[in-house]
Amino acid sequence: MPFVGAEVKSTFEELKLLSPDLIFTHNHKDAHQDHRSIAELTAQTFRDHLILEFEIPKYDGDLGRPNLFVPLESEICEKKIA
Repeated sequence: MPFVGAEVKSTFEELKLLSPDLIFTHNHKDAHQDHRSIAELTAQTFRDHLILEFEIPKYDGDLGRPNLFVPLESEICEKKIA
């Protein structure tokens, strides 16, 4: 598939107008190229904002060294397992 980085960056520039207080994005070392690109664009676009990166456990095990774990309710865990 063709890379459309300029279009994605343009969309990020539009999002910048929202000026959010807090931004969640993928970890910048994510092994998935799309996730990694989004994290890089987030850091480039929102330089003066609080950005928290997250990692999604995946089968390929590209987890880094998380510095925060968020506990989940038992019901949510059961739903995710199902």
